Amino acid sequence: MKYYTENELQNFRFEGAYIAETCAVNGIFEMILDNVTILPQNSCNRDIREMRANELKLKIREPEITAFVEEGYKVYDADGNLKEKKEALELAQKENQSALKDVEENARNIQKWEAETEKANLVPLRTSLLTVYSLTSAVLTV
Repeated sequence: MKYYTENELQNFRFEGAYIAETCAVNGIFEMILDNVTILPQNSCNRDIREMRANELKLKIREPEITAFVEEGYKVYDADGNLKEKKEALELAQKENQSALKDVEENARNIQKWEAETEKANLVPLRTSLLTVYSLTSAVLTV
């Protein structure tokens, strides 16, 4: 099933979802999300029940970067015992400017590298920096 909805973020549940891909081009930030739950009250949900969706495309028009966050993590041993924990850390305003320059430079380098990789028929490996955006408008395509 494929449908289109705008500004209905409250009609999706993102718990357990993960980001499969991100892209920022021409004033639009896109994320491809997997394992998203479409809630029954969603205007495009014909079945009126919770449904899982993969490859949900979230578009944010003219996003504004409000913070850079160094992502936290937890490390467990094979028995499930917590061995290490690092909390998420928001970078200071001064570090934001430096991080933004790094992100912009990395984006240019990644595009160049992906183009070269595609020419060589290799599969690119992506990494990401978690960025928090203010959200004014969202378009979802499932």
